[in-house]
Amino acid sequence: MARKITSGATGSTLAFNTVNVDVTTNTQAVPGGVYWCNTTAGPITLTLPASPSTGDTIEIYDIANTFDTNTLTVARNGQLIMGTAEDLTVTTEGAAFNLVYYNVTYGWRILTV
Repeated sequence: MARKITSGATGSTLAFNTVNVDVTTNTQAVPGGVYWCNTTAGPITLTLPASPSTGDTIEIYDIANTFDTNTLTVARNGQLIMGTAEDLTVTTEGAAFNLVYYNVTYGWRILTV
């Protein structure tokens, strides 16, 4: 599915593709990916891209409401998450959030909670 965004005084247009992925096992994320995570069968690791670009986004959803019993680990893959050199462990039932990448100094930021 392609999305189109128009912005700015000149009406510049950005187009990007959304990748929807059902996740039940460890998965490598791609920029623009929407990850519908189901940890019913056990914990899952979602690994972020190793060489992201400024503005890359990842969407994550606890589709089965099971992150509280079987966690989701977001592996940083060499980049910072919220300014720290640690993987993100998600244990909140029903969590849904976006990550956006800025640069190597600041890394991935949680955009929405």
